[in-house]
Amino acid sequence: MKIIPVIENSRVEEFHNERGLSLYIETKNKKILFDTGVSDKVIKNLIKLGIDISEIDYFIISHGHKDHIGGLRYLLDAGIDPGRVVIKKGVVSTYYFKCFIKKEIGLSSEDVKRLEGIEEVEVGGLYRLEEDIYLISPKGRSSPFYYKGRERDDFSHELSLVVVEDGRLNVVVGCCHFGVERLLESLNCYFPGYPINSLTGGLHTRNLPLNPGGLIRYIKLMKKSGIKKYYLGHCTGEMTISIMKRYIEGVDKISIGRSYHT
Repeated sequence: MKIIPVIENSRVEEFHNERGLSLYIETKNKKILFDTGVSDKVIKNLIKLGIDISEIDYFIISHGHKDHIGGLRYLLDAGIDPGRVVIKKGVVSTYYFKCFIKKEIGLSSEDVKRLEGIEEVEVGGLYRLEEDIYLISPKGRSSPFYYKGRERDDFSHELSLVVVEDGRLNVVVGCCHFGVERLLESLNCYFPGYPINSLTGGLHTRNLPLNPGGLIRYIKLMKKSGIKKYYLGHCTGEMTISIMKRYIEGVDKISIGRSYHT
């Protein structure tokens, strides 16, 4: 499986960057765009990379935060087939609320209308997209800061991609808001006995170095998981990645335009 970051936080000279995530993925038989970043920069970078959007089989949206779904409206305007868009049922406008400050982090009402007509998939834990290509939706604890409508968000609407190759799992996550422990539990439940070859995406751990005890537990959990390769970026945090590199083998920070082979 090949992965090319199309949108990522870190600046790369010849590409457009923004605080968001988009990954182009090639399996043995399919081409996938996982998340779309915030804006039309996803299209600009796809053009620079020589990737034809008409040849992409699936446009998978991990969750409804603007830095992952915002670029979809521009892809739809560019003529992609709405039938190739994969969104879990229940993706709605979301917001962040802390210290009496409310921040909209989901789609505007105009953007939501633009998505009308896209068929949402019902993922009750595990969903088979193609042979050896699956979607899972682990459920986390209700967040004290993230909201979906009037309810605290447990991120049960967040999708992760699992590609099975040569008897091993290659896992792609958007932000892993539900927590890597829940992710590992779900993988063990749905794919018992399958080793995890790679984990790619954002882990929502940029503040983890502020909690030394939690960081130590996190590193122990990752080492115990047996994951061979980590391709990390976006909300993982540069400090967290740097620390993980020191204590865990196979950790790499992703960069826009670079090819990673699982």
